[in-house]
Amino acid sequence: MKRHAFTLIELLVVVAIIALLISILMPSLAKAKATARMVVCASNLKQMGIAASIYAAENRDFLVPHSTPSSQGHNGRYEWYQNTLFQKVMNMEHPDGWFYYNAPRGLICPDAQWVLDHPGGAADATNKYTTTNVIDPEGLYRLDLSYGMNPRGFPAWTDSSGNVQYTKIIRGLRRVDVKSPAYKIYMMDSMWSDPTGGGLNKYPDNPDATFVPPANLWAIAWRHDYVEAQSGLCNVLHYDLHVEPLMAGYDPALPMNDSYRWNPLR
Repeated sequence: MKRHAFTLIELLVVVAIIALLISILMPSLAKAKATARMVVCASNLKQMGIAASIYAAENRDFLVPHSTPSSQGHNGRYEWYQNTLFQKVMNMEHPDGWFYYNAPRGLICPDAQWVLDHPGGAADATNKYTTTNVIDPEGLYRLDLSYGMNPRGFPAWTDSSGNVQYTKIIRGLRRVDVKSPAYKIYMMDSMWSDPTGGGLNKYPDNPDATFVPPANLWAIAWRHDYVEAQSGLCNVLHYDLHVEPLMAGYDPALPMNDSYRWNPLR
């Protein structure tokens, strides 16, 4: 029997069809991966909301304080993610003195690539964001460079001289005092500031320069799905503990730039 071989034209047609199918499927695959990353971030935020709720149940309905005064903390304070009860519920065990690099990799948003590329070493107050002395082979990471807490509405600390220290917030909010908890922002997948230091615009692809108040004052949202006009989606945990993606970017009309959402007491 005479065997029929494929001609060059037939092979080229098959290759062209395969290439066409790949080009059609690749955007869908990329979108599916981006959606999966958002789901991981949303799950982490939900877990943090549950931890905050447990804290409130054990502390007369007060949520985790945004920060508390401490001589050992950076700028004289401990941040919300350094709260010992919060860390216990979140299973954030870490060596003594690791006040900033204290989160396992699984708690970091998969889109926070800079954070994932910079695990912590021996933490010190003069080198807040970066270190080259990595002493933990597994790596611990900065939770606050992947997620942020909205500080609006938290009462400031008054020192012994009667001066109000707005940068040192000593007490959390009571859940019962939050107005419209299903609408108000509690936490979000975010960055507090430029991790490399020296200016907001030095971080690669930092969207903060395109944000408008109040979003650019408190958090730089990790925009998961980039769309036109440099806006995209950001996961938000509300005070009622539900998580949803909100549009963020430089447009004042976008949900993440709505001042009402950021004020839990109004």
